[in-house]
Amino acid sequence: MNVVTQALWRRRHPALLPTVRTSLAHINPKAQGSLPGLLVLLEKTPDEIRAWVSSPLVSVKDKTRVVTVLDADLPADLASTLPSFISVASALLEEAASQDGEAAYYCDRLFTLLLLYKERVLPSIPDDTRAELRTLARSLVPAVSPNCSFGAAALLEFVGQPEDAAIIEAHRPEDSVGAESFDAIARALRSRQGQP
Repeated sequence: MNVVTQALWRRRHPALLPTVRTSLAHINPKAQGSLPGLLVLLEKTPDEIRAWVSSPLVSVKDKTRVVTVLDADLPADLASTLPSFISVASALLEEAASQDGEAAYYCDRLFTLLLLYKERVLPSIPDDTRAELRTLARSLVPAVSPNCSFGAAALLEFVGQPEDAAIIEAHRPEDSVGAESFDAIARALRSRQGQP
Protein backbone atom coordinates (compact mmCIF):
# COMPACT_ATOMS: atom_id res chain seq x y z
CA MET A 1 0.00 0.00 0.00
CA ASN A 2 2.87 2.43 0.76
CA VAL A 3 4.27 2.01 -2.76
CA VAL A 4 0.86 2.77 -4.29
CA THR A 5 0.36 5.72 -1.97
CA GLN A 6 3.75 7.20 -2.88
CA ALA A 7 3.01 6.74 -6.59
CA LEU A 8 -0.29 8.61 -6.16
CA TRP A 9 1.52 11.39 -4.28
CA ARG A 10 4.01 11.82 -7.14
CA ARG A 11 1.06 12.36 -9.49
CA ARG A 12 -1.00 14.27 -6.97
CA HIS A 13 -4.02 16.12 -8.21
CA PRO A 14 -7.07 17.47 -6.37
CA ALA A 15 -9.21 15.02 -8.36
CA LEU A 16 -7.64 12.22 -6.30
CA LEU A 17 -9.30 13.39 -3.09
CA PRO A 18 -12.69 11.67 -3.53
CA THR A 19 -10.99 8.41 -4.55
CA VAL A 20 -8.65 8.47 -1.55
CA ARG A 21 -11.54 9.21 0.83
CA THR A 22 -13.63 6.39 -0.63
CA SER A 23 -10.71 3.97 -0.46
CA LEU A 24 -10.08 4.77 3.20
CA ALA A 25 -13.74 4.15 3.98
CA HIS A 26 -13.56 0.65 2.46
CA ILE A 27 -10.05 -0.56 3.37
CA ASN A 28 -9.44 -2.29 6.68
CA PRO A 29 -7.53 0.17 8.93
CA LYS A 30 -4.76 -2.39 9.37
CA ALA A 31 -4.23 -2.51 5.60
CA GLN A 32 -4.29 1.24 4.95
CA GLY A 33 -0.54 1.77 5.22
CA SER A 34 0.35 5.40 4.58
CA LEU A 35 -2.86 6.17 2.65
CA PRO A 36 -4.24 8.34 5.51
CA GLY A 37 -1.02 10.38 5.22
CA LEU A 38 -1.74 10.99 1.55
CA LEU A 39 -5.18 12.30 2.44
CA VAL A 40 -3.66 14.78 4.93
CA LEU A 41 -1.20 16.04 2.32
CA LEU A 42 -3.88 16.42 -0.34
CA GLU A 43 -6.34 18.18 1.97
CA LYS A 44 -4.13 20.59 3.90
CA THR A 45 -2.06 23.67 3.13
CA PRO A 46 1.50 23.91 4.49
CA ASP A 47 0.27 26.14 7.34
CA GLU A 48 -2.45 23.63 8.18
CA ILE A 49 0.10 20.78 8.10
CA ARG A 50 2.34 22.67 10.53
CA ALA A 51 -0.59 23.05 12.93
CA TRP A 52 -1.69 19.44 12.39
CA VAL A 53 1.73 17.90 13.05
CA SER A 54 2.21 20.08 16.15
CA SER A 55 -1.09 18.97 17.65
CA PRO A 56 -0.81 16.50 20.54
CA LEU A 57 -4.24 15.17 19.49
CA VAL A 58 -2.77 13.68 16.29
CA SER A 59 -1.23 10.25 16.78
CA VAL A 60 2.46 9.62 16.15
CA LYS A 61 1.39 6.86 13.76
CA ASP A 62 -0.53 9.36 11.60
CA LYS A 63 2.44 11.75 11.59
CA THR A 64 4.70 8.88 10.54
CA ARG A 65 2.35 8.13 7.65
CA VAL A 66 2.73 11.68 6.32
CA VAL A 67 6.53 11.53 6.58
CA THR A 68 6.49 8.19 4.72
CA VAL A 69 4.48 9.67 1.84
CA LEU A 70 6.85 12.65 1.60
CA ASP A 71 9.73 10.24 0.90
CA ALA A 72 8.35 10.00 -2.65
CA ASP A 73 8.44 13.75 -3.27
CA LEU A 74 9.08 16.76 -1.06
CA PRO A 75 7.78 19.92 -2.74
CA ALA A 76 9.44 23.21 -1.72
CA ASP A 77 6.32 24.49 0.05
CA LEU A 78 6.19 21.35 2.21
CA ALA A 79 9.93 21.42 2.94
CA SER A 80 9.07 24.51 4.99
CA THR A 81 7.04 22.28 7.35
CA LEU A 82 10.06 20.16 8.34
CA PRO A 83 10.94 22.19 11.46
CA SER A 84 7.54 21.20 12.87
CA PHE A 85 8.23 17.51 12.19
CA ILE A 86 11.67 17.87 13.80
CA SER A 87 10.12 19.47 16.91
CA VAL A 88 7.78 16.49 17.22
CA ALA A 89 10.78 14.15 17.11
CA SER A 90 12.46 16.17 19.87
CA ALA A 91 9.34 15.82 22.01
CA LEU A 92 9.46 12.04 21.46
CA LEU A 93 13.18 11.80 22.23
CA GLU A 94 13.04 9.92 25.54
CA GLU A 95 10.61 7.31 24.25
CA ALA A 96 12.41 6.99 20.90
CA ALA A 97 15.75 6.40 22.62
CA SER A 98 14.54 3.80 25.10
CA GLN A 99 12.02 1.72 23.09
CA ASP A 100 11.89 0.14 19.65
CA GLY A 101 8.34 1.37 19.09
CA GLU A 102 6.28 4.00 17.29
CA ALA A 103 8.36 6.97 18.48
CA ALA A 104 11.60 5.37 17.28
CA TYR A 105 9.95 4.48 13.97
CA TYR A 106 8.78 8.08 13.53
CA CYS A 107 12.34 9.35 14.09
CA ASP A 108 13.74 6.71 11.74
CA ARG A 109 11.31 7.74 8.98
CA LEU A 110 12.05 11.43 9.57
CA PHE A 111 15.81 10.82 9.35
CA THR A 112 15.26 8.87 6.12
CA LEU A 113 13.27 11.76 4.65
CA LEU A 114 15.92 14.33 5.63
CA LEU A 115 18.71 12.19 4.19
CA LEU A 116 16.83 11.61 0.92
CA TYR A 117 16.67 15.37 0.33
CA LYS A 118 19.80 16.38 2.26
CA GLU A 119 21.39 18.53 -0.46
CA ARG A 120 18.28 20.67 -0.76
CA VAL A 121 16.85 20.60 2.75
CA LEU A 122 19.69 20.58 5.28
CA PRO A 123 21.44 23.77 4.10
CA SER A 124 18.14 25.67 4.10
CA ILE A 125 16.78 24.82 7.54
CA PRO A 126 17.02 27.62 10.13
CA ASP A 127 20.03 27.62 12.44
CA ASP A 128 17.95 26.90 15.55
CA THR A 129 16.30 23.92 13.83
CA ARG A 130 19.70 22.68 12.67
CA ALA A 131 20.96 22.84 16.27
CA GLU A 132 17.82 21.01 17.45
CA LEU A 133 18.37 18.35 14.79
CA ARG A 134 22.00 17.88 15.83
CA THR A 135 20.96 17.46 19.48
CA LEU A 136 18.26 14.98 18.44
CA ALA A 137 20.67 12.93 16.32
CA ARG A 138 23.35 12.91 19.04
CA SER A 139 20.77 11.72 21.56
CA LEU A 140 19.46 8.94 19.31
CA VAL A 141 22.77 7.39 18.22
CA PRO A 142 22.51 5.20 21.38
CA ALA A 143 18.83 4.38 20.67
CA VAL A 144 17.56 0.85 21.32
CA SER A 145 16.21 0.68 17.75
CA PRO A 146 19.06 -0.18 15.34
CA ASN A 147 17.35 1.63 12.46
CA CYS A 148 16.81 4.77 14.52
CA SER A 149 20.41 4.63 15.77
CA PHE A 150 21.81 4.24 12.26
CA GLY A 151 19.63 7.06 10.89
CA ALA A 152 20.79 9.36 13.69
CA ALA A 153 24.45 8.53 13.00
CA ALA A 154 24.00 9.03 9.24
CA LEU A 155 22.34 12.40 9.82
CA LEU A 156 25.13 13.52 12.16
CA GLU A 157 27.54 13.22 9.25
CA PHE A 158 25.74 16.20 7.72
CA VAL A 159 24.62 18.25 10.73
CA GLY A 160 27.26 17.27 13.28
CA GLN A 161 30.58 18.67 14.42
CA PRO A 162 33.99 16.93 14.71
CA GLU A 163 33.45 16.28 18.43
CA ASP A 164 30.37 14.17 17.58
CA ALA A 165 32.69 11.47 16.21
CA ALA A 166 33.23 10.29 19.79
CA ILE A 167 29.50 9.54 20.18
CA ILE A 168 29.50 7.60 16.92
CA GLU A 169 32.51 5.56 18.00
CA ALA A 170 31.12 4.90 21.48
CA HIS A 171 27.97 3.32 20.01
CA ARG A 172 29.52 1.49 17.08
CA PRO A 173 27.45 -1.64 16.27
CA GLU A 174 29.00 -5.08 16.60
CA ASP A 175 28.10 -6.29 13.11
CA SER A 176 30.79 -5.60 10.53
CA VAL A 177 28.61 -3.69 8.06
CA GLY A 178 27.22 -1.40 10.75
CA ALA A 179 30.66 -0.94 12.30
CA GLU A 180 32.17 0.05 8.94
CA SER A 181 29.39 2.59 8.37
CA PHE A 182 29.84 4.14 11.82
CA ASP A 183 33.62 4.26 11.33
CA ALA A 184 33.19 6.06 8.00
CA ILE A 185 30.84 8.60 9.59
CA ALA A 186 33.27 9.21 12.46
CA ARG A 187 36.14 9.73 9.96
CA ALA A 188 34.03 12.17 7.95
CA LEU A 189 33.23 14.17 11.09
CA ARG A 190 36.84 14.25 12.27
CA SER A 191 38.00 15.39 8.83
CA ARG A 192 36.14 18.66 9.44
CA GLN A 193 38.49 19.57 12.28
CA GLY A 194 39.84 23.04 11.62
CA GLN A 195 37.50 23.71 8.70
CA PRO A 196 35.52 26.97 8.85
